[in-house]
Amino acid sequence: RGMKVILDFVANHWSNQHPSMQAAQKDPKSPYVDWYIWKKWPDQYEGFFGTPEMPKLNLKLGSPARQHLLECARFWLEKGFDGYRLDFAYGPPLDFWVDFRRTCKTTKPECWLFGEVILSAPDQMRFAGAFDGQIDFLLCEALRQTFGYQKWSLEQFEAFLSAHERYFEGALERLTILDNHDMNRFLFLSGNNVQRLKLGALALYTLAGSPINYYG
Repeated sequence: RGMKVILDFVANHWSNQHPSMQAAQKDPKSPYVDWYIWKKWPDQYEGFFGTPEMPKLNLKLGSPARQHLLECARFWLEKGFDGYRLDFAYGPPLDFWVDFRRTCKTTKPECWLFGEVILSAPDQMRFAGAFDGQIDFLLCEALRQTFGYQKWSLEQFEAFLSAHERYFEGALERLTILDNHDMNRFLFLSGNNVQRLKLGALALYTLAGSPINYYG
């Protein structure tokens, strides 16, 4: 049917139940010790937002964990998948994503990569050479402030749009949303006002960018 399937790819961290982590904590000479960033072996290490259940991976240039993830990316593309949504993309170092893109595009030139980068516009622009697109969280917030909370005037919204679209023009594809799994639903924040939701959706589907429909 011509559908493309994109996988969610989390490069920054994974579960502390991962076999490599279990092995690293049992033996200081394990080859997997170098996969993690230790403060004090075996129980103190860097985690995703300080959460010990999600240890952060050591993705420095030449690290074995980095090579493992690149091989994972290649594996699933060879299986037939069409690209990746890159979770918490501002966690790993930028040079990791340069390697990641090179690996993916060499394996499957037509694959598509887009990142979750919840940062300022200049910080988002740093990833323009690594990804094909990024989720447009700045537009998302503008839509929520204008049509959901109704805290922004239409003049303020228009001024934001003019500057925003000029800034990102031609740099990368922007994927647009009203909400996702990490935030309150648009209908909820608008006080269950369906008309506000319709206005937000109208703007989403008529502005530049490719809308994402979040269901889950």
